[in-house]
Amino acid sequence: MLPSHERLVADGRPDWETNVIAAPDAALLVVHDVGYRPDPTERVFRFERRRGAWTFPLPPWIGAGADLFALDADGVRDVPHSIADGRASVEDDVHVVGLYCVAA
Repeated sequence: MLPSHERLVADGRPDWETNVIAAPDAALLVVHDVGYRPDPTERVFRFERRRGAWTFPLPPWIGAGADLFALDADGVRDVPHSIADGRASVEDDVHVVGLYCVAA
């Protein structure tokens, strides 16, 4: 049931976290890169832009004809995606966080 949170693991280590925040006419899909590298010298986390593909559950009131787009500091943009069987699949390049809106 929504909202949804999932931690994705690769090689036994956290890789991505996905979240769905649902509203009556739309849903916000969030992917967060947790496969970062700590830098012990500078005491910071190092992120790199990475390509990923994620699948998010959708609320039942958002159907296959919905619009899906990415949101970032530059505005909105198209992103490769598909919507079917109550799920949205997205493929994108992400640096730290990816935000996507799917609207009925």
